[in-house]
Amino acid sequence: MWEPELWLPRNVTWAEVPSKSEDLMYPLIISLPLLLTRIFYESFVGVPLGWLIGYRDEPLGKQIKQHLLFGFATNTRSKRVLECLFRFSFYTVLWLYGTYALWDAPWVYDVKQCWIKYPMHPIPDTIWKGCEMEEEENDRR
Repeated sequence: MWEPELWLPRNVTWAEVPSKSEDLMYPLIISLPLLLTRIFYESFVGVPLGWLIGYRDEPLGKQIKQHLLFGFATNTRSKRVLECLFRFSFYTVLWLYGTYALWDAPWVYDVKQCWIKYPMHPIPDTIWKGCEMEEEENDRR
């Protein structure tokens, strides 16, 4: 599966492709803040939104407390709705960030720019951060 002929241009080997072992630490570093952000977003944005539209009849404070005290770990209908709300919000923000990051990138308007110095071309930090966040969310599924 990892044959260089499948993934890399001619006369390029995996040894020549720049990679850093510390790049493997970033998903671990990002995962805890992202998980906490998700729990608090679901609790303090999603649950009140559901309460406002009449999703459940319980008092709002009780619902928030229940969700914070490991209600996020249960498999209920409300949990699935909150998960969809978080994903919708997360990917909307990520799309806006991607639009900002790619706004002045030359390869958006000229695709040939993607292949100059491939696979050794530098990746701007704004692009790398967006890809890392998206990958972290995909790994959690």
